[in-house]
Amino acid sequence: MILRRNLVVLCFLGAVPAIAQPTADLAFGQVSPQTPTVRANAAISLATYTIESSTNPFLNFDMLAFPSTRLEPGQKFTTLVRISNNGRMAHDLTVTLTLPDGGRFIALTPMFAGDRCRIEGSTAVCVTAELATGAGGTLTAFIAAPEAGGGRVRLVLTVAAREPDDNPMDHTLRSEAPVYRNLVVTNADDDGPGSLRQAMRDANELCNDDICRILFDLSAPVTIRPRTPLPEIIANQLIIDGGTQKVWIRGDLLAEGDGISLSTLCDASVLGLTIEKFPRNGILLLRGSSLLDDCRAGSVRKLEGNTLSENGEGIFIDTDQRVDSLLLKTSIAGNVITNSSAGGISVAGGVRMDIRNNQIRANGGSGIVFGSVNYSAIVNNLIAGNEQARITLAPEARTEIFGNSIVDNGLLGIDIGPDVVPPNAGDDSNRAPNAPVLASAYIDAATGKTVVRGRVDSALVICVGYPYWKVDLYASDSLNVRGLAQGERLVRSEVPVANGHYDFRAVIDQKLAGKIITATLTRQCIFAAPEVAAAILFFSTAETSEFSNPLTVMPWQGRRRSAMSFTP
Repeated sequence: MILRRNLVVLCFLGAVPAIAQPTADLAFGQVSPQTPTVRANAAISLATYTIESSTNPFLNFDMLAFPSTRLEPGQKFTTLVRISNNGRMAHDLTVTLTLPDGGRFIALTPMFAGDRCRIEGSTAVCVTAELATGAGGTLTAFIAAPEAGGGRVRLVLTVAAREPDDNPMDHTLRSEAPVYRNLVVTNADDDGPGSLRQAMRDANELCNDDICRILFDLSAPVTIRPRTPLPEIIANQLIIDGGTQKVWIRGDLLAEGDGISLSTLCDASVLGLTIEKFPRNGILLLRGSSLLDDCRAGSVRKLEGNTLSENGEGIFIDTDQRVDSLLLKTSIAGNVITNSSAGGISVAGGVRMDIRNNQIRANGGSGIVFGSVNYSAIVNNLIAGNEQARITLAPEARTEIFGNSIVDNGLLGIDIGPDVVPPNAGDDSNRAPNAPVLASAYIDAATGKTVVRGRVDSALVICVGYPYWKVDLYASDSLNVRGLAQGERLVRSEVPVANGHYDFRAVIDQKLAGKIITATLTRQCIFAAPEVAAAILFFSTAETSEFSNPLTVMPWQGRRRSAMSFTP
């Protein structure tokens, strides 16, 4: 006979449903007296494994994957193993679950009332005396991750029956999930137990294999004022999370040094902190890799929800530029970056930088500066009142720029080069795309809508996917103080452009008389068919031009409709 098993383990994260709990161990012959009710809104993840071998009888095992998310220390979850018999009678069907690397079994609910179940330390076993043809059931195991945190919860599932089996080794499945190791800051001291400095030292010692978090458990808002520079984080995986605590890290006692300095390979996140008055960078992020043998699945870099004020530079990043680093995105989102003596965000090198929904205001340099940066996006940021350019890109940078509010800065809204003057080239295939050239902007007398006409001339770059061009239109109340174009708000996105050489006409559903219109051109190579791109993992080589020439929207043009008509 053929044994075909689809092993499915249902994992419901959250509180364990109410059941009768065993004391220490369950002796053979004892079972949990009631079947738990699983919450309807519990998170479920699914993976199916099929194993075949010669045996008797024909059994099916269904198993939903072990939790793929990271677990909190002590977090409880429920695992369901469903078994059915499509062959002859099976005798002494034995299901064994083990936790070889820590964690504990809380309780078992067997498939049938007569089953013999027990928990012995890190092993849980249930035996069904007979499983008839066509019969089946579900065994439920309640498990808790290690209280100390760190490492991984590994679950080993083995299923066997009394009947001979030619290949008993295929009865085993292994699943695992990482567990956070939490390092808790409990005071505002510069050093010693419970301090931020000590937590950083512990992270460097403990967090190469474990995924660590520095958390704050403070009774009131605190300000941490280091007297010497804080340690550089060199661990592979660290998340510093201010949570709902109000934590200020202030560098006004230092003559040099950064606020938070991360030189990590994989996880490198700073969340919800206020970092101010450091002589160099508020946050410094270096290194990084996403090679499969370097980082575990799910590794992330997030600099989100921070307030950075009066530092030398708000955020400075220089990370891995290898193509394999495409698997690891850096998210810089929801930060407020103000009054830096230099720029707001500077990225010397890297890939997949996702900069969005930040407020970058009143900094001494440019709002955002990109060096050798590719496969990246600058989206929906407020960039205002910075002394130099709003967004400055090196000639080799390939970045999509979209939906930002760029207003009241010192130089160009977008400066690629940087060269201050935005010339178009006869052949732009080896540089950023040429900016659109606007010809007219006026209010249509018949509809009351704004009409913009212009032209794009941009070369088709080498593309092994699907080439695509789009024009985005912005409106501003005025030019900046130097008479240069800016883009205060997006008023029309993705104006259709059939190819790189095209006369376009765009209608804006607003009456924008007297406003100043500018435009950008974005050129893309999408590595998937446009109709399926949104449904699969893909990368695009989007790159956006500088702003076009600005045009003031003229009043009514064309024949205006009368409010009434009559026949003389």
